[in-house]
Amino acid sequence: MISTHLAGIIPVANLKTDHDIPTPPYLLPVAPGFTCIQRAVHECALAGCNSIWIVANQDMAPIVRKVIGEWTYDPVHYNNRLAAKGNAVSHYRKEIPIYYTGIRDKDRDRRDSYGWSVLHGIHSVWW
Repeated sequence: MISTHLAGIIPVANLKTDHDIPTPPYLLPVAPGFTCIQRAVHECALAGCNSIWIVANQDMAPIVRKVIGEWTYDPVHYNNRLAAKGNAVSHYRKEIPIYYTGIRDKDRDRRDSYGWSVLHGIHSVWW
């Protein structure tokens, strides 16, 4: 039997946009109480990812971690019928871990782009 592990990678390190705003673009709200980075995490969970990796700079990682947290529920198992029958809800809900990684210091200001953030996330997942 072949085992697969689907990892979602969300690169936000050195994300540059054309908008002139004081906040990082991934912390902008898309709905009341719902930011862009939260939506990206939710979409990874909906896609069936077993783990989610966020590539963020060391200065922004604590802020992103405070907004996102260390794990999220799998939306497929969140409203499980067995949990609705009065069983222990936490037993039937699946948690997806969220890991944070940053660009290495030797790559900062040299390999600082959206593509390199994705590649660094892939490298972090692999090791």
